[in-house]
Amino acid sequence: MVLKYYYTVIVMALFILIMGIVTIAKTPIDIFPEINTPVVTAVWTYTGMPAKDIERRIVTIAERAYASSVNDIEHIESQSLLGVGVIRVFLHPGADINTGITQVSATSHVCMKTMPTGIMPPNILKYTPTTIPVLQVVISSLKLPIQKVTDLAQNNIKVQLTKVEGAQVPLPMGGKVRQIIVDLDMQKMEARGLTPADVTKAVAGQNVIIPSGNTKIGGKDYLVSLNNASSTVDEMNNFPIFSPKANQVVYLSDVGYIHDGNAIQTNMVRQNGAPGSLMTVYKSGRVSSLKVVDGTKKLLPVISKIIPESVKMQVLFDQSVFVKASIRDVIFSGTLAALLTALMVLIFLGSVRSTFIIAISIPLSVLFAVICSSICGQTINMMSLSGLGLAIGMLVDNATVVIENILRNKEAMKSAPIKEVIYKSTAEVATPTFVSTLSICTVFAPIFLMEGATKYLFIPLAMSVIFSMLGSYMLSNTLVPVLVDKLLKKKEVLDSKSLLFKVNNFVNINFEKLRKVYKKYLVRSIMARPKKVGAVYGIIILSSLLLIPFIGENFFPEVDAGQIRLHVYAPHGTRIEETAREFTRIENSIRKVIPSRELDTILDNIGLPASSLNLAFMDSSQIGVGDGEILIALKENHKPTKDYVKQLRKTLNKEFPDTVFFFQNADMVGKILNFGLASPIDIQIQGKNISENYKLAVKMLEDIKKIRGVADAHIHQITDAPELRINVDKTRAGIMNLSQETVSRNVLTALTSSGQVAPNYWVDPENGVNYTLALQVPQYNVDTVKNVTDIPVAYSHNSPVRLSNIAEVSSGVTSSVVNHYDIMPVYDILMNLQDRDLAGVASDVNKVVKKYQKQAPRGTFINIHGQAKSMNYVFSSLLSGLMLALILVYLLIVVNFQSWRNPFIIITPVPLALSGIIWMLFVSDTTFSVQALMGSIMAVGVSCANSILVVSFATDKMRAGYSSVQAAIQAGYTRIRPVIMTASAMILGMLPMALGIGEGGEQNAPIGRTVIGGLMFATYATLVIVPMLFAILNKNKKFERMDNEN
Repeated sequence: MVLKYYYTVIVMALFILIMGIVTIAKTPIDIFPEINTPVVTAVWTYTGMPAKDIERRIVTIAERAYASSVNDIEHIESQSLLGVGVIRVFLHPGADINTGITQVSATSHVCMKTMPTGIMPPNILKYTPTTIPVLQVVISSLKLPIQKVTDLAQNNIKVQLTKVEGAQVPLPMGGKVRQIIVDLDMQKMEARGLTPADVTKAVAGQNVIIPSGNTKIGGKDYLVSLNNASSTVDEMNNFPIFSPKANQVVYLSDVGYIHDGNAIQTNMVRQNGAPGSLMTVYKSGRVSSLKVVDGTKKLLPVISKIIPESVKMQVLFDQSVFVKASIRDVIFSGTLAALLTALMVLIFLGSVRSTFIIAISIPLSVLFAVICSSICGQTINMMSLSGLGLAIGMLVDNATVVIENILRNKEAMKSAPIKEVIYKSTAEVATPTFVSTLSICTVFAPIFLMEGATKYLFIPLAMSVIFSMLGSYMLSNTLVPVLVDKLLKKKEVLDSKSLLFKVNNFVNINFEKLRKVYKKYLVRSIMARPKKVGAVYGIIILSSLLLIPFIGENFFPEVDAGQIRLHVYAPHGTRIEETAREFTRIENSIRKVIPSRELDTILDNIGLPASSLNLAFMDSSQIGVGDGEILIALKENHKPTKDYVKQLRKTLNKEFPDTVFFFQNADMVGKILNFGLASPIDIQIQGKNISENYKLAVKMLEDIKKIRGVADAHIHQITDAPELRINVDKTRAGIMNLSQETVSRNVLTALTSSGQVAPNYWVDPENGVNYTLALQVPQYNVDTVKNVTDIPVAYSHNSPVRLSNIAEVSSGVTSSVVNHYDIMPVYDILMNLQDRDLAGVASDVNKVVKKYQKQAPRGTFINIHGQAKSMNYVFSSLLSGLMLALILVYLLIVVNFQSWRNPFIIITPVPLALSGIIWMLFVSDTTFSVQALMGSIMAVGVSCANSILVVSFATDKMRAGYSSVQAAIQAGYTRIRPVIMTASAMILGMLPMALGIGEGGEQNAPIGRTVIGGLMFATYATLVIVPMLFAILNKNKKFERMDNEN
């Protein structure tokens, strides 16, 4: 019928071509698909409050309120640090994130009434595991002070970068945040009978932002303006303050020094040792990472024109380089696979025109899949491209079978019109190819039944395979017959002197020899030695089962992105200046390990960012001023990154025994797969018995460190941070008419600043920016315990009341970070892997967990989180999905053949395919992974599809009166050509991918290797085991019964 409407068919093909190109241009391109896990993050801030108080007085209150008022909560996580509490509310997949944000926001405002006075509403953000840095920009200057550089980054550069579509840009990290600072002099305050709280109150009363209204005088309406706020910093020196001791007015300049300074520094950024400010650009929403990076890079030259010339902006850790290279290499591998497949078809058929007809189905099928996937809301990413690469070898099969059948019937029906031959030949194979196509599609169908965040990773791959296979089938029954009618009416005659003729003739001659040898072997296998063949079948399967313990398991193959991310924990309580010195020494050691010819950049990010909002975008590894991370970028053509990591781990632990080193995933793939966690394996000890749980964690850690393959194991929470405990004698304070609030306000103002207890601001008239106006005692004046106890908190009878008069000071330890999981305190044991697979380490870790779970106090639970947990879920889902797929394929074939026996014969190559996969993984030293399982699913589908061709032909022969033995031998002899072509096309198509060539090629290599290994073994089963079983199991079948059944 399609031959009558060949214009329509050609237009359909052109439509797919045009719309496919348009879709590719419009569809976002990324490394991974969008992982739609709705998470609402609330960041609470209370400057100066210890982590334990943040946990008890803010975080726990908010967590309980969210648990009661927010719908569709899957679980809640939180982290409490000095002055900051970060709560992440994870919603169930499919929940409305906007509703969650609204409910969290409303609940936060309600529960603020039960929190400490002066607390501000939290910052509420949407968070996803794919919220990772795609680009970092370091801003520095050799001429301007770092405070000015930071101010430019915060109020100029950041504002401009937020205009980039899809970019989410938090406040800059590092540098010194500009503030208007009043450095209080405790001796001068004492001389005038003033406390820090007194001065703060006076400044707040003089620097106010209150409008004055307007007035009508005569015929005019005047706006009234008072000098409420100072226009310059120097003016504030003249703020009057009443001195009770002198009984007169003094001025701010008499008790302090006001200047344009910076807040207490808690964060440093250095690039190759030079200070700077770091802007991190994140991808937000469905916009492509490439688009975000390109938009940012295009904007930087524009920004450079509006900032001083001495300020330099340097792009670092550009993830788009890896994304582009990975996608480019996948496309190259796919294109090479298509060319190799077409070359194989050309060699077998010896016809350029036939090859062209078959080969044209590859790009059109790919474009058809891209269009359909885009309609379903998918992006172009590594997973979808992997699916297309997986299917390329199969995309020619339907067209090859159709053309091969047309050419065979054309020789047999020489007198028949070409259109009749085409119609008959296409109709003959329409059902078998349809069942074969559905078989391949069916094995991927269970992926759509997966749950959780991981399903978003694999659905694009399944869609790519299914849509491309359906497109291939559609084209083989529409476009291929039309092109055959137009291009193959006359037999193509090759020049006998041409290379193609010689190669084709050589292949055909030798293939005929192979067919004859194969036929003899098949006859002997069926007639004389089926038991021997069965024994070989069993031995292969058994031997592969024995290899399984020697093949490791990883969630995803390790990717070498040329970056190292090292987290460093200095001894607990280390101040930021000492931490920076420690980082300098560590950098020097790194430069000794990595030669300068391979080392590009070292970037330090020390301490906690000045803006607590940045913590919403980071994992939980950064916990204070005593720790930070070192990002190392290697140059091209460097040695394997993991070798440097291994060497650094050994060197640094030896040279810095008191420092904890923890290597984290630096590449995009690893960060995304951790789903926001700091490590691939995270043991959480959860329960209210904090002291016993910590003891349990310490014991567990010792056993965890003994596990082969575990590296960098440590307890994340710090419980022994140094603390000064000031115990106020409330009775003595009461006699002096001093409340605890007054004492606290004075101490907080002196040590941290007045920013929390009396927030005040000054507007710079030059740039219109609001800057915090804060009062504090300079840090160098409170650098001893005596200086702290000398803080004046009141005046009584013209004498200062110092803190030491009403309080005693002692030293102790406290927690600098507190974590919760579902409102319960947790201790995390984090670890890395070295020289061992994830599953092997996770298995041993699980044994330790089971051991200590028995010893755990009542109400304490020990759970494993991270990639290990995700891997176990995905593997079990895919394996059970594969079993379900085999059942579905079997039932599908039952419907087609109307028989229970023949479908069983068709799936017999599956065990041999799985054996080939295991052998290939063992020989190539490749671990089981998600990619390997995807390749296995494809190999199973192809093996079943090839078997359908053989059994379908044998069944037709039995209908024609052949015995089961004759039918089986004839089916093998006739179908060996399309089966070999199909397997060869798939193997050649997978070869570039299996070699793992290019950037990130190691990620998809297991797909190609498993398909090749599976098909090499399955093809033997298809050509030998399947015909043999068909002959044996259908031996007593009569033609009439077969006719009824089929």
